[in-house]
Amino acid sequence: MVVKDNTIVPPTGNNDNTKKEEEKKDMDIPEETPDEELTEEDRALKENLEMLVGRIQEPEQALWLPTLESLRVSIRSATSSMTSVPKPLKFLRPHYTLLREVYDKWPNCEAKKKFADVISVLSMTHSDEEERACLKFRLQGANGDVGDWGHEYVRHLSGEIGRQINEPDVNIEDKVIFSISISMSLLLPLLIILSLIAIFISNPMPIVHTCYL
Repeated sequence: MVVKDNTIVPPTGNNDNTKKEEEKKDMDIPEETPDEELTEEDRALKENLEMLVGRIQEPEQALWLPTLESLRVSIRSATSSMTSVPKPLKFLRPHYTLLREVYDKWPNCEAKKKFADVISVLSMTHSDEEERACLKFRLQGANGDVGDWGHEYVRHLSGEIGRQINEPDVNIEDKVIFSISISMSLLLPLLIILSLIAIFISNPMPIVHTCYL
């Protein structure tokens, strides 16, 4: 990665192999299980998440932060381990489009930044290389510790950053626009994310996890 004339010039070369490898690594979300086949614990989790999805659509702003905190706790409980099945992501997957629509209607506020963090994680279940929603919403989020969302999120986010650097001509809608080169205005937010990723992967962990950028 080279900085020239206040822009990052992406490396040249054939990135097809890297792209294919990243496609293979997309999060494998289990197919939705019929309600009658769910355990009592899973059914309770699903009903609670659906209740939170309904609550987050309420116009009463006092409900937003507590609801987002409940969603965050539920999601982190599943993504904190590389071996656990991400059941909250599985149950929230059908509501992904709705949650994005709700997000777009919210005014700019601290709660919306936390909402962006949640959608960034949920975006792992809806891979779209053209949009790179995981990175897009991370850039609009509250800039918390990336490790809070687990190894899989860090890997997925790292992959999208790597693809953005190698393929910067992809346009992303709304406020986050990636043009033919990465401008200095985008460089700082990316460097902040990369520094957080570096801190996360440098910490001693029971399972070796390497991110390629």
